[in-house]
Amino acid sequence: MSDPHFLVITKGHPFEKGPFFEMLDRLDGQYTHVEQPLAASILGPELMRPYDCLVFYDMPGINFESGGPIYPEPSQGFKTQFLALLKAGKGMVFLHHAIAGWPSWPEYRRIIGGQFLYTARKIDAIEVQDSGYRHNVR
Repeated sequence: MSDPHFLVITKGHPFEKGPFFEMLDRLDGQYTHVEQPLAASILGPELMRPYDCLVFYDMPGINFESGGPIYPEPSQGFKTQFLALLKAGKGMVFLHHAIAGWPSWPEYRRIIGGQFLYTARKIDAIEVQDSGYRHNVR
């Protein structure tokens, strides 16, 4: 059996690139890195066949504007391809801020097991507060 090959997807939220990629370099196997929005356009069963696992460290579907965040919905093509990857059994890992991705697509929230909310929203017909956060907690 050969070493695993991961596709690592980033962008949408700042992070310390040096330590993150140093961590990945210490893993067994190899990885390929791609940033959003390119990643969304190539996520499909055929192009993802070489990868054993997809690692999401991204935050797509949120545009931060001066009046507050805007939540565009993913294209139907993206949804179809993403769901096809799951149906094919492709392994996926969602790290840290990836939980905030695609807030306008309820199925994504259910797939990854949760959602970070930047603003109060209606979810499944229930008004929900924003998730809240604190910086520099020690």
